[in-house]
Amino acid sequence: MSKLSKILLAVVIVSLLVASRQADEAERLQTENRSLERQVGRLTTPVHQPPHDTSRSRGGTGEVPRPKPGLEVEEALRQQIVNADNGIHEDYGTHFSLMEEGQDGVSPAAAKAAGLTGEESEQVSRILKKAWDSAAEDFARRAELIEEDSDEKAGRTVYMISARADRGWGLKDVLLAELGDAVGAEKRALLMRGYQSNRFFGGFGADDVRLEFTAGASKYSFTYLNPLDGSDTYYGSSPLEEFSHRFGDSFEIPGISRSEK
Repeated sequence: MSKLSKILLAVVIVSLLVASRQADEAERLQTENRSLERQVGRLTTPVHQPPHDTSRSRGGTGEVPRPKPGLEVEEALRQQIVNADNGIHEDYGTHFSLMEEGQDGVSPAAAKAAGLTGEESEQVSRILKKAWDSAAEDFARRAELIEEDSDEKAGRTVYMISARADRGWGLKDVLLAELGDAVGAEKRALLMRGYQSNRFFGGFGADDVRLEFTAGASKYSFTYLNPLDGSDTYYGSSPLEEFSHRFGDSFEIPGISRSEK
């Protein structure tokens, strides 16, 4: 074998050895990368899974997802109430009001949605009636006559009921605690899906409420206002005889005695 052939053979052998080592190194690096990816995946996986499926279903069919007990439910529940106070409502595939109109306690639809027993329904109704009475008295205490918007000659009287400084949480925290003690966290969370801030006492004090009465009129008008920016969040008119369904019996309607409500 010539000297040149020997040199070429040596070069080929060295090249093969280098290629083999590079392949081994590449395989080792790939194995390490896969191991690192698995470790990172474990580290970045959320510790708390969502308390319930928040997908918005349309049409109200299918099984309503049930929340899981735990701290995450407490946080999710409070955020749900904050959202409702700000006019944002989740679509859980079923629609109901927590309370019966006219302060009659828990609505049959809410009791059914939460799976309450007969005894639990009675307990919840007592708790809601207590919360209703407290909210009604609190609402009436915050009412102020707005003289510059009222017009005696036109028979128009305007009141502003300012939002509570805590946006109603002093009342709502008591309600949530008592419901939790009575029926547990899971059923309470299901019940509170029927919390409709725009129906009762301006979210129990979450919003400013403007009331306008006109002498001789069969209806009154109301407007809920966000205390942070003054924007309208809800408004409408209702028959005077149904005033107590939304704002309780503690507020004195101008020109109407308590016995006439």
